[in-house]
Amino acid sequence: KSVHIINSMLIECEGQLFAIPQDNVVRIFAIEETNMPGLIDELEGTLTLRHEDNLIPIIDLSAILEIRGRSLDRRSTLGRKALVLRSRTFTFALLVDSIHDIEDTVVKHLPTRIAGFAHYGGATFLGDGRVGLIIDVDQLATLAGMKRSQQGPRKTKKEPSQAMSLSGIDIDSSYLVF
Repeated sequence: KSVHIINSMLIECEGQLFAIPQDNVVRIFAIEETNMPGLIDELEGTLTLRHEDNLIPIIDLSAILEIRGRSLDRRSTLGRKALVLRSRTFTFALLVDSIHDIEDTVVKHLPTRIAGFAHYGGATFLGDGRVGLIIDVDQLATLAGMKRSQQGPRKTKKEPSQAMSLSGIDIDSSYLVF
């Protein structure tokens, strides 16, 4: 067997630590009272984050993983971190409680009895000896109900790009939608 090592960002959500491959992290935002008005928008009942003149959907990690049922609204984002994540298929903002560190992690494949949790790409031993689950960004987006639109391109910037749909509204670029 070979050992697979990835550079991961350790994030916390409701007291649980997870690892996200650093290659998927585009940018990190600390959501505060001062930057929230220009950063967080609501589009047809869905919270979005403004990034590079695009609106991208926000996924609350605690809600998707059913760690804690909290409602997602503008006020619930305050004091939290939003990671803009890009995978092979999707771009979205992941809402987490805090960010701990970036470290090289050894990927351990999950046992087949829990392999049904496709949104986990594996597990790793953390620096404090605990086991952390590694999040598969594409699978997490799929779990959140994001999908590519079948609609054609729409110009919302100077250059045309592949359009996405959010409750019937087109959004520019290769960004994710619900």
